[in-house]
Parts: sequence; structure tokens; C-alpha cells
Amino acid sequence: MEDANNTKGNKWNNFIDSVSTTLSSGRSSAAQEETKQEVKSDIESSSSLYDKMSTSFSGAKDFVLGREEPEPQGTLAVFNCLPNTKSYMYAGIAFAVAALFLMLAFIMLPFIVLKPSKFVCCFSLGMCALLTGLAFLKGVRVYVKDLFIKKNVAGTAVLGLSLLLSLYFSLIADDYIWSIVFCVF
Repeated sequence: MEDANNTKGNKWNNFIDSVSTTLSSGRSSAAQEETKQEVKSDIESSSSLYDKMSTSFSGAKDFVLGREEPEPQGTLAVFNCLPNTKSYMYAGIAFAVAALFLMLAFIMLPFIVLKPSKFVCCFSLGMCALLTGLAFLKGVRVYVKDLFIKKNVAGTAVLGLSLLLSLYFSLIADDYIWSIVFCVF
């Protein structure tokens, strides 16, 4: 390790010597030594400036892009196996699928009286695709963690239960009234 630092120091000294001899060609040895010291101090000040700038830019980057989310603890630690990366491509695909299903649900709206199961299936699948797109947009682990924090648990439970029961009553039980009730609820 010390040998690597020594080699690095030798490279800098060689560089400083070459720059100073280039700048002070035709000067006395005292002037050359003074030029060498000036170049050395300029390089040292620029490296400290680089350190200062990099720390301030990293702070600005953290402010703009947001800080890394800490790992969930306690009961939410179950979701630590989920990826935390944001995927804009998958989010775009999920939003396109959601738009397709919601557009089909809108087209099926006049036929809700005759066959509500088609509307309910399109609407429920569109909502599931929309939630999946939001998860990919925010990061799956962060999104799932946000779904199950205390203030969001009731809404998550109601939405999940509503989607599951509307799909159950429209596809499996084939019940007209309950499929509409749980789709609207």
C-alpha cells in the first residue's frame, strides 16, 4: 500500500517537475524552484477544491434525487426480498395495459345491464395493472412498504378486498348484483 502511494507521489513530482521546467525554461534555479512550489500549491488547492465540490454536489444530488430508503424493520421486513429499483419501462408497459383495460371497461359500460361481468373484469384488471405500474414507478419494495404502513392499511385492505371479491363474483360465482357492488365499492 505504501509502495502504491510512493509511486503516486513520484508521478506527481515528475509531473510537477516537467510543468515547472516547461514554464521556467531559461530562468535561474531559484525561479525554477519557486515555479515548482506554485504549481504544487495549485494542484493541492485544486484537489481540495475537488473534494469540496464533490461533497456539495453529492448533497445536492441527494436533495434532488432523494435519499435511499432504509430497509423496512419489524413486520415490514418480510418485504425486504422485493427489488427496490425503479423501472420506468415496466411502469410504462403496465400503464399501457391499464389504459387498454380501462378503455375496454368504458366501452363495456352500456352493456353493464346485460352482462356486468365483462365490465367488472376489465375494470378490475385495469386497476390491478394501474397499481402494478405505480409499484414499478416508485420501486416495488418502497411501494409495498407504503401500502402497509399504519395510515394506509385500511385503504389497502378495502381496495384489495374489493378487487378480489369483484373478480370472484364476476368470474366464479357469476352473481350479477354482488359483482357490481364490489366493483363500485
